[in-house]
Amino acid sequence: MNYKDILQNQQKFFATATTLDIGYRIKQLKKLRQLIIKNESRIFKALKQDLKRAKTESYGSEIAPLINEIDFFIKKLPQLAKEKKVRTPLIVSPAKAFQKPVPYGQVLIISPWNFPFDLSLTPLIGAIASGNTVILKPSEYSTASSALIEEMFSNTFANDYITIINGGVDVTTELLKLDFNYIFFIGSTRVGKIVLKAASENLIPTSLELGGKSPCIVDKDANIEVSAKRIAWGKSLNSGQACVSPDYLMVHTSVHDKLIEELKKAFDSLYPNLSEKTKDYSSLINEHHFDRLNSLIDEDKVVYGNLKSKEHLFMSPTIIDNASWDDEIMQDEIFGPLLPVLTFDNFSEMINDLKSRPKPLASYYFGHNKEKQNKLIDEFLTGAICFNDTISHTMNRYLPFGGVGDSGHGKYRFKASFETFSFYKSVQKRSLMEFSLRYPPYKKKYQLIRRFFRFLSK
Repeated sequence: MNYKDILQNQQKFFATATTLDIGYRIKQLKKLRQLIIKNESRIFKALKQDLKRAKTESYGSEIAPLINEIDFFIKKLPQLAKEKKVRTPLIVSPAKAFQKPVPYGQVLIISPWNFPFDLSLTPLIGAIASGNTVILKPSEYSTASSALIEEMFSNTFANDYITIINGGVDVTTELLKLDFNYIFFIGSTRVGKIVLKAASENLIPTSLELGGKSPCIVDKDANIEVSAKRIAWGKSLNSGQACVSPDYLMVHTSVHDKLIEELKKAFDSLYPNLSEKTKDYSSLINEHHFDRLNSLIDEDKVVYGNLKSKEHLFMSPTIIDNASWDDEIMQDEIFGPLLPVLTFDNFSEMINDLKSRPKPLASYYFGHNKEKQNKLIDEFLTGAICFNDTISHTMNRYLPFGGVGDSGHGKYRFKASFETFSFYKSVQKRSLMEFSLRYPPYKKKYQLIRRFFRFLSK
C-alpha cells in the first residue's frame, strides 16, 4: 500500500470542496451512526476478544459515547459552522469582520488499544464534522477491534475520504513522514514525543492526548466509604487500562487504615470471588503488558489482591501500601489495576510536592474543604480536576478533554473537537471609503495620528 498515493487522493477529493458542505458532513455522520448500530454485536465480540470486556461496560464506555457525540454534531453542526462575527474598531471602519471555521484538510489520527472504538472514532467524528479527510491508524495491539474498524469503514466510506490503515510501528513511522495538515495522537508520553518531533519537521499542528500519573488525594474529611467505592470503580474499569484511571493514592495519615479496609470491601463488592473467569472484569491486553505490570509489584507491600494468571492475561486489583516515590511503580504511568498508596500529613507540602512532578491528565480529590479545593484549582496544573469522584468528568459533554505539559496538549470531545479540527480564519471586508491619514507622505500627520490613537484607546 502506497500511503503517499492515499494522501494525494484525499488531497484531490478535498480540493473539490465537497466536504465544505454542511449537509454532506451531516450525511456522513448519519452514515457512521448507522454503521455503529448495525455492527453493535460485532463490536461487543471484538472487545470481548481483545480485552474480555463485559457487554455492559463496552456499551457504556464505547458505543453510547460515540452515538451521543454523533447526535450532538448532527443537531449542532449548522450552528457551530457559522461565521463568528467580531467587532470592528474605528481605525478600520467602515468594515465588517468575522472568524470562519474551515477544515485543516488531511488529518492523521493515531489511536490506542485500551478503548479501541471510542478513542479511534471520537476524534474521527470531530474531524468529519469539521470537514476534513482522515487517515486513521488504530492500534496493532487490539487486533480484533482494529480489523473490524478497517472492515466497517472500507465497506462504507471511500478511501479518498476516510482510510483505515492497520499495522505496527513501521506503518506509523511511514505515515508520520507524510505532509498532513493535522495530526491527532492518543497514547503514551514516550510515543507522543516521537509524534511531535516528526510533526515538527513539516510544521504540522498536533493534538496529543497522553496520560501520566493521575493522583488521587483522600483527605481527612472525606467520606471514606463513598470514596473507596468510587476509587475502586475508577481503578478497576477496564482493568485499570485507562488514561484517566487514578494512578496512585495520596492519603491523609489519619484516615489511611480506614480507607484501606474500605477499599478492600469495595473491590470485593464490585467483583465477588474474582478470578480469571469473572465475566465483569476485563483482561490485560497482552503478555508484554502483563509482564511489565507484574515487575512493578513489591510483594512485601501488597495488602490486597495480587491474584494473577499470565495464561488468561488476568491481574486483580492490587493494593500496594507504604509506597514511596523511589519505588519503581511510581516512576511512570501504571496503566493497570495496581494501586500504590502513599500518605501525607500536611496538605500544602503534599501539593507542593505534586507540583514539582510531571503534569497529569487528571487529578482527583476526596474532601470537602473549599479552601483546599480552590488551592488545587488555582495552583495545581493538571488536565482536569474531579472532586469526590473518579473519571466521571469525562462523561460531561460540556467539559473539553485534554492534558497539559507531559500529559499532552489540545482538547477534544463535542464542541471542543470541532474547534480542534477547524482553523478559525480571520476575515475582514472593508468598504471603499478612504482615509488619507495612514498614507505617506507623513509630513504634519504625526500629531494627528497620536491624537487619533489616544482617542481610540478611550
